[in-house]
Amino acid sequence: MSDGKKAKTTAPRQQQIYDAAVDLFWERGYFGTSMRDLAARVGIQTSSLYHHNGAKQDLLVQIMQRSMSGLTASVQGAVDGTQGARERLAAAVRAHVLFHGDHPREAFVTDFELRALEPAFRERIVRQRDAHQALFENLIADGVTGGVFEASDVKMATYAITTMCTAVGTWYRPGGRLPIGDIADQYVVMALRTLGAGP
Repeated sequence: MSDGKKAKTTAPRQQQIYDAAVDLFWERGYFGTSMRDLAARVGIQTSSLYHHNGAKQDLLVQIMQRSMSGLTASVQGAVDGTQGARERLAAAVRAHVLFHGDHPREAFVTDFELRALEPAFRERIVRQRDAHQALFENLIADGVTGGVFEASDVKMATYAITTMCTAVGTWYRPGGRLPIGDIADQYVVMALRTLGAGP
């Protein structure tokens, strides 16, 4: 079999394993999920998991890295090209909420399973998380400097707003009372009001 054919047959299986890990870590937690559980969910032998994706820790790292990279790219993309402190923060908050609404399970695992990471991996993910927080911190600091926002402690204001937005992933369900776009709009209003800059 050629390398090209191997890639075609391997990629879908890797995605199946990744998706199963997301679902099971979300349902049962990292420590409550075994490799046997993952294998059973995908329908393969446990030994095949190590061939495709390595250890369970590797899967958790993949989920967290992909989630953090996607979240940061979404927020940065929304902010780029947007002018004005209020508008830039609004774009960032909206993108943050939409990502958590669109990827609730990955976001949940990333937010709540950090304790399960081995030290070297934890340091790597924390650096990604801190870089994402810095996006918001810089936006808020710019607004405070420009007299648009009010915040006695920019870092604390950043934590308050991002934590509020991140929590959407824990309770939002598609088909609920409000679509995720409307929820994002309301969170923009709440974030701006937190900083003394109403809509």
